[in-house]
Amino acid sequence: MTLVRPASKYQEARQLLNEPMNIGSLRRYRELAADRQHPEAAAIASLNQAFRDAVSGDEELFFMALEQGLL
Repeated sequence: MTLVRPASKYQEARQLLNEPMNIGSLRRYRELAADRQHPEAAAIASLNQAFRDAVSGDEELFFMALEQGLL
């Protein structure tokens, strides 16, 4: 099975939001959001609150993300 990523980083970030949140998807979002020079950086940053909300809804994921420095 091959994982196909969307053509744009913003589309990939939106897709991550539509899937069940786990530490791997949060890590991938942080990678996408880290490149501040990317043309889509502002659009990706607009999703920050939605990701925070998704993580804060899961206590175990929240503390795991804190321990790993993802928040």
